[in-house]
Amino acid sequence: MLTVTTYYLLSTPLQIGFLDGVLNNAAYEPFVMVWFVMEYFIADAACMIDFVLHCRYFVYQTSTGESVTDPQRIARHYWSHGWYFVDVLSMLPLELVMFAFVVGLRQAGYAPPAATTSDWPLFFAPSGGLVNWHTFSFLRINRFLRVVHLHPLSDKLKRFLLYDRQLRGLTPGICYLFRLALDFSMGTHWLACLFYGVSYLAYQDGEQSWLTTPDMLVFGDGVRNLTDIRQVPILQSYLRTYHFSIGAITTVCYGDILPMNAQETIVTMAVIFISVAIFSMLSGSFYKYFDMELGRRAEYEEKVAQVGHFLRFHRFPTDTWRQMQVYFALSWNVALFTRCDPKFAQAIIAALQHEFFVRNDVIIQRGDMERSLYIVESGTVLISAVRKRNAQTTEATEPEADEPATADDGVSVSVNEWVAVKVRASVRMRKSKKVSPSHVSPPKRQRSVVSLMSPTGTVSDINDHTEREMKIYKGPFDYFGERSLLFGTPRNATCIALCVTSLFVLTSSRFEAILDEFPHERSNSVSAWVMTRKPARLLPDTANYSQTQRD
Repeated sequence: MLTVTTYYLLSTPLQIGFLDGVLNNAAYEPFVMVWFVMEYFIADAACMIDFVLHCRYFVYQTSTGESVTDPQRIARHYWSHGWYFVDVLSMLPLELVMFAFVVGLRQAGYAPPAATTSDWPLFFAPSGGLVNWHTFSFLRINRFLRVVHLHPLSDKLKRFLLYDRQLRGLTPGICYLFRLALDFSMGTHWLACLFYGVSYLAYQDGEQSWLTTPDMLVFGDGVRNLTDIRQVPILQSYLRTYHFSIGAITTVCYGDILPMNAQETIVTMAVIFISVAIFSMLSGSFYKYFDMELGRRAEYEEKVAQVGHFLRFHRFPTDTWRQMQVYFALSWNVALFTRCDPKFAQAIIAALQHEFFVRNDVIIQRGDMERSLYIVESGTVLISAVRKRNAQTTEATEPEADEPATADDGVSVSVNEWVAVKVRASVRMRKSKKVSPSHVSPPKRQRSVVSLMSPTGTVSDINDHTEREMKIYKGPFDYFGERSLLFGTPRNATCIALCVTSLFVLTSSRFEAILDEFPHERSNSVSAWVMTRKPARLLPDTANYSQTQRD
């Protein structure tokens, strides 16, 4: 329905403002008829289905949380709290009434003469077509009432993409900016159609108009009458008027198109008032965007300042204030705690242990069965893993202590894709065991991952049994080791402190004790900590891997 609504809001003003010469051209009449028939069978039919669903089947919830499924109550709620009246008005086929009226005139003996001699110029086409299709499209202007559904439908789409599909890289701020750009573009489109349509329909041959003024609609003085105006390409007319609309919104109508008669002056005044409203909306929208992006940060800083003032005023110990600072820093900066329940995050932070490591200390050794989660407070940790390259595997896992990355030059693949690759590899291995040894062909040399990812593919091939060392750096507020904590798998990477490093450690015993209080968070932790984690990217200086042959 969002697509249908957007189509109505774009096509209806365009048909009325710019397409008079196309709609009433006898050569294009078959295409015009097909266009309107498709609108009836696709867009209008979708609106009718949506109306029936809202009246009978769309369940709503009361203030007490009760879901209402009774069709009569749903219809009453739609009438009193929905857009029932607006939807009915938007579906009224006023143009079909006009079409039936024209058919009645034809049966009464009125032939479609030229518009200059016709008694019904608004109903019969000037070129002798079936009807005046421009008037036909003008009577469909009630579809424009569906503008009330634009923002609710876009909000539903945003919630679906952000929280149901969880598209990577998509944030509420990006969605808000996209909708703001859509609103601005659509408002500019409406103003362009309004200004050009009124100027075109009110034009009389011989009078002054910006349409025939040199260097306004076209450069030079090649447009002198209505026939010349109709010969100007629609795209050029639209772009010139759209440029005027942008200037009207951003500079309050200090553009290069000026009104030349009373009708155009009135429309220009209306455009100025509408432009002021649109510009105010843009200013308020940008303020809301910055408040949405920075408001949470400002609220966080304010809470930290209030807590610090309270602790200092009541002379709390310095260690207490330091612990509070650590809590606020972890809850705000560590992505691990922003994707889980706040109460569960508080329990996790309270269970963390503080440990220090000096330079070249081994934090985790590959093959260890120790189950702990590590969060870097300060310093840098090097994660080094040796991974044997599979012949068919070209994807990479997320770079962390338990599953280090296998991507080259910053290429990253999600955990779900890595799991899918492993499943496909195991299926191929089972199938290969069923093949007779005499029919097994010698293995083919595969291109390396770097070769596949490189646009030129000039890197030399690597044997199937090559092992390579992967090096990933972890900085402040990064974490690693969550897979061993959740699944009990052995470590397959070695983590080394590159300088004096401060870490927070969550042991398995404390984690299991917390899960006893929050049993539902076990599956949520797997989903939030592992499956939806954004893959890190290799730093530029870590793209060179050492290749070693192992027995």
